[in-house]
Amino acid sequence: MSWNILFAGLAGAVLGLGPLVFIHELGHFFALKWFNLPVHAFSLGFGKAIWKKKFRHTEYRLSVLPLGGYVMPEDPNLVQERQKSGGNIFPPFSPFQNIIIALGGPVANIVLAGLLFFIILNLWGEPKPCPVIETVVINTPAFNAGLKADDKIVQIDEIAIGNWDDLTKATQNSVGNLIKIQVERNGKTIFKVLKPIFDGSKFVIGIRPKFVASGPLSPLEACKGAITRTANEVDNVAHSLLALVNPSNAAQISGPVAIISQTFAITRDGIASFLGFIALLSVNFAVFNLLPIPPLDGTRIALSLWELTIGKPLKEKVILPFYKVGIIGLAIIFALVTLKDFGEIIKISLFLPS
Repeated sequence: MSWNILFAGLAGAVLGLGPLVFIHELGHFFALKWFNLPVHAFSLGFGKAIWKKKFRHTEYRLSVLPLGGYVMPEDPNLVQERQKSGGNIFPPFSPFQNIIIALGGPVANIVLAGLLFFIILNLWGEPKPCPVIETVVINTPAFNAGLKADDKIVQIDEIAIGNWDDLTKATQNSVGNLIKIQVERNGKTIFKVLKPIFDGSKFVIGIRPKFVASGPLSPLEACKGAITRTANEVDNVAHSLLALVNPSNAAQISGPVAIISQTFAITRDGIASFLGFIALLSVNFAVFNLLPIPPLDGTRIALSLWELTIGKPLKEKVILPFYKVGIIGLAIIFALVTLKDFGEIIKISLFLPS
C-alpha cells in the first residue's frame, strides 16, 4: 500500500467517521435548543480544547482530536453538587423531552444519509453493478481459482457477459457444474475454471461487483430516490441487527479497523463511492444508537417510555449498574471486533492467491 493510498484512507476515515459523530451530536444539540434547555458546552472534536467561545450561555469548543464531537447539557460541577446533596445525576428533563433529545442524534444521521443519497443520484445517478470484480470473498470458488479485484468477466462458457445480470444468470444456469470463465486482467485474457457453490438460496462463485453510475437524475427524481434508498437502508440495517441476536451471525460485525480498511479501497473509487459509503455508515450509526443498550440513545428512550407508562422514573440505584454493565459490554465487543478485523486483514495478506 503506497503512502498516497494510506494518507487517502486515513483522511477518508477522519473526514467520514468524524462528521458522522459530529452530526449525531449536532442533532442532540438542536433538540436541546428547541426546548430552550441548557447546553453547557458543544465541541467539534474530542480532547483538549484549543479554542473556545461562550455565546448565549453555551461554550463552543474546537478540540484537538477531529473525530466527532460532543454536547454537554450541564456543567459537570453542578451535577456533582446535585449528586452530593442527594439529587439525580441525570438532567432534570421531562420524559417527552428526553425522547426527542435522544431521537435528535439518530434522526440527524438519517437526514445526512438522505442528503448524501440525493447528491449521488442528482450528480451521478443510480449505482448499478457491472461484471468487474470489486472484492473476492475468502475461501470461495473465485478465491481458490485465483480471481482478483478489478478482473473483468467477459465470458462464461460460451455466453458473452455484458452486465451483472448476464453473469448471475450464467452462474445459476451452471447448477453447480464446472464453468470456464474468461477474464480481462491488465489488458491480458485469462481463463479460469471453477465450480459454483449453493449458498442456501442461489449458486455463487464468491465475488462482489463494482458499481457504475447510470447517469444524473433530475432533482425531483433524485429526491424520491434518496427517500426510498434511505428507508430501504434503515430497514436493511434493522433486520441485520435483529439477525445478530443469533450468535452464529456475530462474524458479520465489522469494527473500526475494517471500516478504515474499506475506506482505503473506497477512497480510490472516487467521490461518489465515498459518499455512498458514508451514507450507509450514517444509517448504521443511527439505527445502532436506537438499541436499548446503555449508554446508547435507545436506553434513554426506553427509560423515558417506562416513566411515561408507570408514572415515575426508575431509581438511579437501579439504572447506574445497568449503565456500567452496558459500557463494559460495549467495550468488550469493541475490542473483540477490532481483533477480528485485524485477523481478517492478516488472513487476507497471508493467503490471498497470487
